[in-house]
Amino acid sequence: MRLVLSLGLIFALLLTHAAAAKEIGIKTVNDYIKQGESHWYTSYVTSHTFDVYLVWNNPSSSLTLTVYSPDGFSKTYSDGYDGRIDGKIRVRIADAMPGYWFFRVYGERVDGVQRYSLAVYEAKLLLIFLLLTYPVSAFSDQPVNISDEKLQKILEEDDANEIRITFWDLPLWIKVQYILGILGGLIAVWKLLPVVIAKFRSFLSSKRLQILNVVAENPGMSIAELERALEMNRSTLRYYLRQLEGEGLVNTVRYGGSRCVFPADMPFEPSYSLKGRKKDILELLKENGRMTAKEIAGRLNLSVKTVLYHLSEMEELGIIIKDGKKYGLHCTDKI
Repeated sequence: MRLVLSLGLIFALLLTHAAAAKEIGIKTVNDYIKQGESHWYTSYVTSHTFDVYLVWNNPSSSLTLTVYSPDGFSKTYSDGYDGRIDGKIRVRIADAMPGYWFFRVYGERVDGVQRYSLAVYEAKLLLIFLLLTYPVSAFSDQPVNISDEKLQKILEEDDANEIRITFWDLPLWIKVQYILGILGGLIAVWKLLPVVIAKFRSFLSSKRLQILNVVAENPGMSIAELERALEMNRSTLRYYLRQLEGEGLVNTVRYGGSRCVFPADMPFEPSYSLKGRKKDILELLKENGRMTAKEIAGRLNLSVKTVLYHLSEMEELGIIIKDGKKYGLHCTDKI
């Protein structure tokens, strides 16, 4: 008896609709979304198979579409599902259960505000199969093979009568699934947080140790020299130095127009800040005591004028003093 009624209804449908395979629009919406936002929609579907289109025509933005069936199954789609990165998601849902389907549009990566269109379509011809079949499990899906021109025509001609709903209007099973997903993510973050913190602390410790080793080997280095030696950003280096100085591991002293860095257990000596030829002159005076500019020039293969220039600067810094024509270290028994 059921089979006879079904066949009769099939015949009536075929007579009533000459173009049975023609797709008809049931719901379309146009809206705007920002990054991190979720827009929820619902649509009552009666067809065994229907198509869902999410179009935003901007591949630089990334939107996702999550489809929730009436029996509790869900799946998320992103741009490229059909093999094309073009700002469109085209999905054909088969083995669909009749009832209220829910659709979530999510702004995964959006610069500013992104306009989009969401459309749900079903074919009338496929309604007849509901008389003979009734799905009881998860739906199946596949990309929709539809041209951009046809899709654009569908979106422009269909009436905008989609119903947008709030999260709290969703069925309980969707809300529970959504909340459990968030809780699961938070638990995962909580579990991984100690590992991440330990890795970060280890990274910080290695940088601090690197700075301490360089300063110990080269006391009196300026921050600029330390920056070049460590190949470290100036602001990052200053951050670590403030930490180390606050913990009493290093000292910084402004001297000769530069801020110099010393190990905390080493007393400050102006001579530590000397580099290049000035350092060579200092070492020569330490070994030989008082010397004239001509003698220093001869030993270092420099011109007397160059030596006098460096001696003058060292005298201004208080590192050496002049006694007649000879120069020697400041406050030592060699002068």
